[in-house]
Amino acid sequence: MSKPPPQIPLPLSSLLHDLAVIRAHDLDLYAILSETTANIPTVTSVDSDINTSPALETSLENSREFVSHARAALKIKSSGELEKLGSRIERIRATMEDVLESIPGEDGEDSRKGI
Repeated sequence: MSKPPPQIPLPLSSLLHDLAVIRAHDLDLYAILSETTANIPTVTSVDSDINTSPALETSLENSREFVSHARAALKIKSSGELEKLGSRIERIRATMEDVLESIPGEDGEDSRKGI
């Protein structure tokens, strides 16, 4: 019997879909996740001090950083580099396992005992 494929806790396709939904709804993810932004007063009218609020500036900076990281992740995903590196790592791992198996252990024991 073959093993079932390993479960990925946060599949990239689901993550990308979630990011698209968040972007489509113009949500401020940092404001949702952070307890510190709960203290930001809700502004219902135009206020001259809204652009100088430190909490708003922090929220904006964190949102920009999040978007930057999300875009970098999408760029890596679409470039195919991740798959190339993954297959290279897998080939190296298989080679190292073969080398380990060829090294005799103490008293004829398996050399992979420490792994």
